[in-house]
Amino acid sequence: MTTNQNEKKPRFSLIKKVSAILISLYVVYVIVGLWVVPPLLKPRLEEKLSEQIGRRVTLDQLKLNPFVFSATATNLNIHEKDGEPFAGFEELFVDFQLSSIVKWAVTFKEIRVQAPFGVLKLLPDKKSNIDDILTKFSQPQPAPPPDQKSGLPPAVISKFRVIDGKFTIDDLTGAEAIRQTISPITFSLENLSTLKDRQGAYRLVGVGPNGEQYQLDGQISINPLRIQGSYSARGTELKNLWSHIKDQVSFRIAKGTTGSSGDYSLEFIDGKLNATLRNGEFEINDFQLTERGNEKVLIALPSFSAHGIGADLMNREIVIEGVKTADARIESWLAPDGTFKLQSLLLPDLQKLLGRKSDAPGDAETETTSSSPWHVTINNIEVSSWGFVLEDRTLPEPARVSLDNIGVRVDNLSNKKDTKAEVSMALQVNQAGKISINGSAGIDPLVADLKVVSDRIDLKAFQSYVGTAVNAQIASGTTSSKGRILYKGKSGRPQIRYQGELSLDGLQINDRLQRKDFIKLVQFKSSGIVLDLKPNKLSTAEVLINQPFARITIDRNGTVNVVQAFTPIEKEGQKGKENLLQRLVDFLTLQFEGPMPMDIEMTQLLNLSADFVDESISPPFTTHLEINKGTVNGLSSDPSAQADFTINGTIDQSATIESAGKMNPMNAFQYTQVDFALSDFDLKSVSPYSGKYVGYKIDQGKLQLKLKYLVDKDKIDGKNRIDIDQLTLGEKVESQDATDLPVALGVALLKDASGRISLDVPVAGNVKNPQFDFGKTITSALTRTVENVAKSPFSAVAQIGGFKGEDLRYIEFEPGLSELTAKATKKLDAVARLMNEKPVLTVGVEGTADRKTDGASISGEQSQKGISGDKWRLTKPRQKDLPEENVIDEKQLEQLAQMRARQVQTYLNKQGKIAAKRVQLKPVHIKDASDKDNRRVELFLSVQ
Repeated sequence: MTTNQNEKKPRFSLIKKVSAILISLYVVYVIVGLWVVPPLLKPRLEEKLSEQIGRRVTLDQLKLNPFVFSATATNLNIHEKDGEPFAGFEELFVDFQLSSIVKWAVTFKEIRVQAPFGVLKLLPDKKSNIDDILTKFSQPQPAPPPDQKSGLPPAVISKFRVIDGKFTIDDLTGAEAIRQTISPITFSLENLSTLKDRQGAYRLVGVGPNGEQYQLDGQISINPLRIQGSYSARGTELKNLWSHIKDQVSFRIAKGTTGSSGDYSLEFIDGKLNATLRNGEFEINDFQLTERGNEKVLIALPSFSAHGIGADLMNREIVIEGVKTADARIESWLAPDGTFKLQSLLLPDLQKLLGRKSDAPGDAETETTSSSPWHVTINNIEVSSWGFVLEDRTLPEPARVSLDNIGVRVDNLSNKKDTKAEVSMALQVNQAGKISINGSAGIDPLVADLKVVSDRIDLKAFQSYVGTAVNAQIASGTTSSKGRILYKGKSGRPQIRYQGELSLDGLQINDRLQRKDFIKLVQFKSSGIVLDLKPNKLSTAEVLINQPFARITIDRNGTVNVVQAFTPIEKEGQKGKENLLQRLVDFLTLQFEGPMPMDIEMTQLLNLSADFVDESISPPFTTHLEINKGTVNGLSSDPSAQADFTINGTIDQSATIESAGKMNPMNAFQYTQVDFALSDFDLKSVSPYSGKYVGYKIDQGKLQLKLKYLVDKDKIDGKNRIDIDQLTLGEKVESQDATDLPVALGVALLKDASGRISLDVPVAGNVKNPQFDFGKTITSALTRTVENVAKSPFSAVAQIGGFKGEDLRYIEFEPGLSELTAKATKKLDAVARLMNEKPVLTVGVEGTADRKTDGASISGEQSQKGISGDKWRLTKPRQKDLPEENVIDEKQLEQLAQMRARQVQTYLNKQGKIAAKRVQLKPVHIKDASDKDNRRVELFLSVQ
């Protein structure tokens, strides 16, 4: 027993020693953990962190709990170089599990961060307070040794929590500092592990400065790296976002909120990142944008949303189930300097924010050809009750165009090859007219097949454009169209076709100066239009011009209202910028790229009427023209084409107009054939003009015109047949503008026995000859006819009584005698007949005598002169018995001439039954020549 006891004593003593050692070690461990390590580790930790971050780091207290393997750090602060707080936390608690030894993985039961904070500063030089940290830690790390195992060390974090976090952004880039804080921020992470195929759960919740709600949660795997979950952001104030860029932009976001949510996943597959988004939603509410310093809202967007958003990074595809927006209002204008307000307001700012310069060509980086393009599909787009207002302020009176109740629906919009979207659109123009578009369109290739209908677009809205060019005013009128637009993009030369019809209805144009209507049109309609661009061609089946009306006036000053209204207005001062309409015309013109061949199968003019009033003469002249129907068939720009035309109408509801022929307005000098007839035109209606320019009023008369013209290869051959029935001149009018020609005499002489004047006026010449003037040619021909009558009135008399008109001018006598011969009486009978047929004529009688032949008979050696009644009786001596020195009795010659004139006067009065006042004696003439022309009486015709 003693032996056993002796053996137990050393063993017990060993246990006691070991226990004492272990207890001592534990005590040392506790003492070191509680009181030795923290004060030693704290400065080292501050130093190391300061060195890594490049900022002073302070830690109030570091506690280690060796009993439960936990550590606590309180009041860690990272200071900026100027001493301002940069980041930190109130407390960090780390609970390490001893079971890590068994699990062969570093295991943390809990990591908790209390009240962490961070401050991000955006500096005036466009840098941030973390740029140096990002630069340092973004440097490439040296490659690990070949024998070092790659991969993450095994670790497990059972629970990680961030409580009452705060993140502050200080924006110092603008004139005023902006501070925004997201707080509180809470974050939780459970069962995070680097072990293979282990998943943990996370959740992040934050509140913005104005109550915005941010949330992120889901599952995370480190090995392999995979994150999936959902996110949401609600109530983000766009005004707060704008405040960070307000000093860099010219616009202002007055109000608006945005929100988004969705399910996402991020994972690495074969070293490549794949990111997907599902069930995404995005919305903007109550958005308003203005110009800085101006409260006028330029863009108002009450609602915009997109739902069912999906994206796949690996497949490079975005799919959006639907987009909806309603009640938006956009307002812009073309400023006097020629810039669009929204364009000048937004585009430079956006380019600046994106780091681009608008004047630097080629600055945009193009996408590398190695990467495949993104495919985007939007299954449905719905736009309702949008409005757009555009004002053209380049004009003296700004033009305002409003598009209201804009509704758009697009189905299956995609940039995938050979896909087409169904498109429909409807809107109101200036709250009256309507436009609708329906059809399909594709992006790759770019194609469109659209039915476009416009209905009753009010033309008065475009008056400001008309008013800058001419003095005309659109009082009323609408335009409508119905057609189909086909577009095919093809090798840089897209093909465009329009098929349809266009109409203009109820047009009325007023003279803006005289404030009277002068043009009206019930309808202009062009149907069967086929317009092709590239190559260019315009074809029209029919053009209808229905019931046009024109009021043409000449005022007392000689101003023609049409000329005055459509004379271009001269702009004073510097030429202004192109207005919106000019830009549109220029754009369309550029699309043609070459000539535009045109053809119109048929043009119809129905029921044209026109009133013409000339107040420049007294009394004023008025007339009314009506074209009942006019047609043109085969009108074409082809120089070889010929168009057939016919016109039928009336003047003052009595005279008729008929015209027909062939012509090509584009090449009229090559070939034109025109027949024109005017019948029963009452000349009394033009009495005001005849009084002013002819010197006589017209009491009655009917005009008939038949014109035939042929132009063939620049040569014109025209025949003008003018017939005037029963033209009777009225009272004489004293006018400074009246012609000096003896018009009354011409009228009297040109009339035939039935009271008709018939003139044939030919016209011939080369239309390209600079000296050829069609109007002057006609005028000269008519004037020459009257001039010829004035020079030789008898030449205008047709054959009468067996004598030509010119033969009646002279009545011949025998030498020394005043007796009428038989031939003379026949002539006088013809003259009497002429004067009886033309009661307005008077005749002047001029007697003559010849000194030689008549003188010889009078002053003969045995001459005996006696007068019996009105006859001379002479006893002729033999010539050989006449003395050479005989003197001619001048008085006797004058008496002979007078007796001859009286013989003619008496015969016309008595035998011809011509009133005495119509036969006037003129002074006699004694002449020296010795031919029969000096032994006659000359007659001069005139009118009463």
